[in-house]
Amino acid sequence: MAQSIVTIKGTPKCLVIHIDTKYDFADIKSALRKHINHANGFFVDAKYRFQTSPGSLTNEQYIILEQVCSECGLIPIPSSETTVPENNTSGDEQKGLEMILGVSDDELEQQSHFISKNIRNGEKLSFKGNVILLGDINPGSEIVASGNIVVMGSVKGMVHAGAEGDLNSFIIASILDPLQIRIGKLIACKPEKNTSIKKHTPEIARVDNNQIVVLPYLTGALAQIS
Repeated sequence: MAQSIVTIKGTPKCLVIHIDTKYDFADIKSALRKHINHANGFFVDAKYRFQTSPGSLTNEQYIILEQVCSECGLIPIPSSETTVPENNTSGDEQKGLEMILGVSDDELEQQSHFISKNIRNGEKLSFKGNVILLGDINPGSEIVASGNIVVMGSVKGMVHAGAEGDLNSFIIASILDPLQIRIGKLIACKPEKNTSIKKHTPEIARVDNNQIVVLPYLTGALAQIS
């Protein structure tokens, strides 16, 4: 239910939080908090704006929703740009995802797979292209992709990016604690992390000097791109 009420998408300048205002406001508020918290810190320090139907929420309701976002670490953009019409973001969303995944618009359209679910023990999913998952990869589960893998949740199973041999592929996750991680032909088991990385800080795994390394991921990077 929460996912149908609130949807969060990336653009070059900020996150766009789409709100389906046909629901009761109490449900909207609850869904917004749940949706942000489920990302496990992935959106911290990111700028955002709301996308709603004109006149569908009162100023007081916007203030309440902004307070929820603030408590979760998000940063509002100037009030004059806080809301956008529902039909004005498709191009920006496409460009934002292009910047995250490092592919062109055409490649993004043809090769990216968006999944909103938890991957359970014993479940294996394979994809041609990039994967964006809103959910967790649990122990005993596996995701394989020929491109990049972005997980807005925890990774505790096996993940394999660049499965067709692309060592430029990467893996980003809110919590990266896999049983095994692969990029191209390289394999690592619970790669050693930088001890300076705080718990629950989003991380990126990539190849450096023919080894898989795990580094902190700058969560606000997308929102700061102009």
